[in-house]
Amino acid sequence: MCLRQVISVLKFNPTTPIVFYVSVSEYVPGVGQTETWQEIGTLYGEWRGSFGDRRLNAQALGVSDSATVRTFYHPDIYSKMKTNRMVVIKNADTTAIKYEESIDDEPIDDDEPIDNGEPIEDDEPSKSGEPDKLNPNCYEVWGGVDNVLEANQYMEFSVRRYEGL
Repeated sequence: MCLRQVISVLKFNPTTPIVFYVSVSEYVPGVGQTETWQEIGTLYGEWRGSFGDRRLNAQALGVSDSATVRTFYHPDIYSKMKTNRMVVIKNADTTAIKYEESIDDEPIDDDEPIDNGEPIEDDEPSKSGEPDKLNPNCYEVWGGVDNVLEANQYMEFSVRRYEGL
């Protein structure tokens, strides 16, 4: 059975771009445990808002905004969703993750070569992101992910608005 037939049988309409971020935590001496969010991929999916019993159950648990997402199966994203905290960004909104740009700890030396009046930087600034709690397109994976029919063709999962820890 080809993918087009599977999609038509399942009435699957993947029109929403979704960006996936995984939580990465590490111990930094003198600072403690730090958490950053790294982008692991972008997929198109079907975004279905919650309604009926599912919405009532979510509201009983204190969740004000939730949805069910169905997207194509991706083995790396699927395995990370099973084992890590994940944030998904609806509509690939670039403002949903706040980036802090930091250059390596070395200060720029006045004796470095310059180009057009600006020091030449060897390394690109490293980015560490934090999900924006106030952004309406920022959601966290809520519950597990389902590899539907274990067919490795698409996966389905629930999300809720990201509100931090």
